[in-house]
Amino acid sequence: DTLELRWFTAGSIPTEIVDWFTDRGQTGVVEQRCDTYSLDERADLGVKLRFGVVPELKECLAAESIALEDARLAGRLETWRKWSPADQLVASAGDRWVEVHKTITKRRFSAQGQEVAITEPLVLEAGTDVEIVAVTMGDVEMWSFAFAAYGPSSERCAAIAACCKTVLAPTTPASLVLTASSSASYPGLLATIAAPPDLTLTS
Repeated sequence: DTLELRWFTAGSIPTEIVDWFTDRGQTGVVEQRCDTYSLDERADLGVKLRFGVVPELKECLAAESIALEDARLAGRLETWRKWSPADQLVASAGDRWVEVHKTITKRRFSAQGQEVAITEPLVLEAGTDVEIVAVTMGDVEMWSFAFAAYGPSSERCAAIAACCKTVLAPTTPASLVLTASSSASYPGLLATIAAPPDLTLTS
């Protein structure tokens, strides 16, 4: 299970945000991949093929609107549960899919907000991953900024709050706008898409 905050913005990632995020990160990693998502209009359930191959299922267990005044953000704080691989669970997925190409730059922080090396998260230790993602779906280009806390459920909210204070203070670029109106998960974003012709659909 993870506790997540995510935002999407149209267009490419501003250079000042890339420079800000990568210059400050000493232990981050970059990953490029293409995930194929089912278009089923459900914001609370996500079905995808990771790298176009491994079936995964994510279900939103809880959600609430939050605003952190000192960190200059507002959005949807969502608890997600993921199954991977999920062959048996996604066998009945629909026949409408979209390829989502991602370039992910990720950093990791301890429960106290200190940056740490990215390794497999410890089950008994809370922490937060932060990422910026360049996203392409057909001719549609956008980018995402997100926090995802893991570890004991009672510690995840505090871990995200500590991470926000570290990452966003005090030199956040003005172009990093984290508002409630732009806050959404991947399933939430895709639920609003009615398969326009500029998206690459597969079946």
